[in-house]
Amino acid sequence: MPLQSAQFWMVSVGLVVAAGIVLVIFNALIRMRNDIARTWSNIDVILQQRHNEVGNLVNSVRDYMNYERALLVEITEARNRLARANGVHDKAVQDKRLHDGLDRLFVTIENYPDVKANHLVRDLMRRITELEDMLADRREVYNHSVTRYNTMIASVPIVFVAGPLGFKGADLFSAENEARRRPEVSLR
Repeated sequence: MPLQSAQFWMVSVGLVVAAGIVLVIFNALIRMRNDIARTWSNIDVILQQRHNEVGNLVNSVRDYMNYERALLVEITEARNRLARANGVHDKAVQDKRLHDGLDRLFVTIENYPDVKANHLVRDLMRRITELEDMLADRREVYNHSVTRYNTMIASVPIVFVAGPLGFKGADLFSAENEARRRPEVSLR
């Protein structure tokens, strides 16, 4: 009997330790998944701020640039597509399109001294530039969180816990292939 009792306790202690390890891994994965959700939410907040500021900029510039209406329409449409986008990949694609349109608008504004001198337009351009910088920083934080999480769920021994518990990899916020090409800027 004493040998069976010792085996029972060793098995019991082993099961308790294994359950403890699973719980620690599970809680770490939940924290990391929540961190990804938080960093994505931070990006979404700035996307919404930019959405609002772009509308203000387009309205302010519209009066000055009647014959640049096609560019303003393109930016407005890109802004609306981004507002309707779902998921990381779709938002990244639409975000890139809006960013490209804003770049072209800023270059165009530089060619119009009256528009460029308008303090409202200047302030809005500065604000959008600040938001673009903030977005770049938040994307980096988001991608760092996703990379840490994806690495963790693919690492041994965590992969043996993460898979059965339904933890799946998250998508990075990445640019489209066309965004990796050198942009061409035309001042015509």
